[in-house]
Amino acid sequence: MKFATYLLFKIENGRFPKENTEFVSTEQPTVEHIKPQNLSNPWIVDLGDNAEEKHDKYLNTLGNLSLVSRSKNSAISDESFISKKKFLKDEGSKFKTLNSFLLTLDKFDEKAINEREIALEKIVVKLYDIPSVDISNIRFDDSVEVVYNPEDCSIFTGSVPISFQLFGQEKTVQSYNEILFSVANWLLDKKPVVFDSLIKNKYRAWESRYPFITNNFKEDYQYSLLQGNVYLYKNSSVTSALFFAYDLIKKCGFDEELIIVLKKDTIKN
Repeated sequence: MKFATYLLFKIENGRFPKENTEFVSTEQPTVEHIKPQNLSNPWIVDLGDNAEEKHDKYLNTLGNLSLVSRSKNSAISDESFISKKKFLKDEGSKFKTLNSFLLTLDKFDEKAINEREIALEKIVVKLYDIPSVDISNIRFDDSVEVVYNPEDCSIFTGSVPISFQLFGQEKTVQSYNEILFSVANWLLDKKPVVFDSLIKNKYRAWESRYPFITNNFKEDYQYSLLQGNVYLYKNSSVTSALFFAYDLIKKCGFDEELIIVLKKDTIKN
């Protein structure tokens, strides 16, 4: 939910708040699912026919997400919409842009979720000065951060990566090989001499037919260009890709954790 929190803050505060703008913050803000993660009877009534299907469809969409303080989140987490609305009205909310629309509604059904999503979409378009944006298919899926450990990496098999974190940066990815190539690129920029040595010694993390890194490219489909004249073996399995990335970090002399963010509902273990 990190990106969801970031985007919701930007919607509330503006992309570049002016110097005298009152920047809206709160202690330990959390993402609030207006229609809660646990579907109770009042919400089934509000959603109407095919309530469970609608619940799954809209749960992690922008139209169903807001920001509240951690204490408010705990107080209203699974309450009915009427109870949440009354609580926000009575207790107030610093997040006026995100929550004021909710106070005008009698129920938070499929129509209201879509209307709110369109309203927030218009704010995004205005903030970033772009012609249009279709956020109807954006989903802020629940995720799990896993520190890579070469001794226990079975959790990654069959799981879908969303992003990875290294050197204080986070990058969105779609595959484990993309993690490997991104890590290798970062390291090559920082430690080119190490890569020269690895190429010279035909570096392999274990017995393999192919060197992992080479500058002797001969139109071999097994390699893809990393940068300059450095090529990287591209047909690694999940286990191999992550181990190569981890091993490169260590060989370049960094004691950094490689953190993989996984889509929660794809984790098998």
